[in-house]
Amino acid sequence: MVTQPLTEPIPLTVDIRRKDQVNRVARFFQALQIAFGHLSKFYQELDITPTEQRYFPYLQQFRGIANNNTINFTYIEKLTDDPARTIWKAKTTNDDVIVVKFVTE
Repeated sequence: MVTQPLTEPIPLTVDIRRKDQVNRVARFFQALQIAFGHLSKFYQELDITPTEQRYFPYLQQFRGIANNNTINFTYIEKLTDDPARTIWKAKTTNDDVIVVKFVTE
C-alpha cells in the first residue's frame, strides 16, 4: 500500500501559552469537522445504482484513432489473473468484442 501525507505532521502536544500553536490545532480540527460534514452530505445525496461494472476499472471509453470518435464499452471479464498484466475482454456499444490493456506511456 502506498500512502502520501496531505500535510506535514501536526503535533497535538502544544504549549497552551503559545497562541499560534493552539490556534493551529484548533483550525485543524475545525477544518476536519467542516470536511467531514461536506463528505457526509455528499455521500448521503449520492445516487448509487449497483451495476456489474463496479468490479471492473472505471475507464469505459476511449477515442478512436481513425476518426477521433468516443467509443464506449463494457467489460466482460478479466483475461489474466496476473496483477502485473491488466488485460480485459470488453464489448463496444456496436457489439464488437475488444481487448483492453492498461499500459504506462
